[in-house]
Amino acid sequence: MATVIVKASDLQRVDGRLPGDWTVCSVEVKDFPNGETIVYIDPDQVSTADPPYILLWWAYPSVQDNVFRLLEVLDVLDVYCGDGDVVLVLPYLPYSRQDKRFREGEPLTLRLFLETVCSRGVDRIISFDVHNPVAFMRYSPVYAVSISLLPSLVENIVRSMGDDKLVLVAPDRGRAPLVDSLSSLFGVDYLVVEKMRDRVTGEVSFNFETVGGEISSYDVAVIVDDEISTGGTVAGVSSFLKTRGVKRVYAVATHLFLVGGAEERLSSSGVDLVMGSDTVRYDEHVAISIVDLLPDIAGSM
Repeated sequence: MATVIVKASDLQRVDGRLPGDWTVCSVEVKDFPNGETIVYIDPDQVSTADPPYILLWWAYPSVQDNVFRLLEVLDVLDVYCGDGDVVLVLPYLPYSRQDKRFREGEPLTLRLFLETVCSRGVDRIISFDVHNPVAFMRYSPVYAVSISLLPSLVENIVRSMGDDKLVLVAPDRGRAPLVDSLSSLFGVDYLVVEKMRDRVTGEVSFNFETVGGEISSYDVAVIVDDEISTGGTVAGVSSFLKTRGVKRVYAVATHLFLVGGAEERLSSSGVDLVMGSDTVRYDEHVAISIVDLLPDIAGSM
């Protein structure tokens, strides 16, 4: 048995998909005219529910508001759940990309976020395909684990390929170890593209000299990353692959933000399929839902 605590606006994501003996407690959210926000949880419901208490918290969109709402929920649980085991499940870890001080004068927001949240009675914290899992575990004051959904996402494509020749593509050197491990797991080739980003302007450029190999020999190229935001990186890599003779290009990422015209940008660059999970979005691109993993998470406690 377990208790899942989720925003009322996210109840449809878990409806009918959890074990029958689990309790679901909803969090009501109210926003005041001055911009402040407050939450409400039925104290009778949560105080009589069974641990572990799995706080499943989609922080995107409206990240700033949802981070503060999360702190409010933890304050309520501290009162009504006593010493019950509180497991915070964050589908996407907010502020995870700022895992170091890239420039003098900037905060280390990953550490700030984790220290603040975990000081409010969290016993464990779980997220998915965190940008830097090592930094996640280092800066978290409590037990922290990043679960990768990418193997399952890639497996879905590999199994559907038939006789088509497939290659996995790392869109930058940072993803190379991940894609290397996936290529070994599924017995397929992989390529690496070098990406350079100006830390001040954010402008991205590519160096394709590092790719190597005869790209035109592949029927399908699968670009693998932890997230797709505006789609600029994936679009640049896709355009290159299509001009080199790859027939189909798929983009696979756990976190699909797809903002700022990303879907049109990806389509125009030749991306034939975008696939991911529901850590951010809840639409036709979702192939894997983290809700389905909750029983396994609870069972491992």
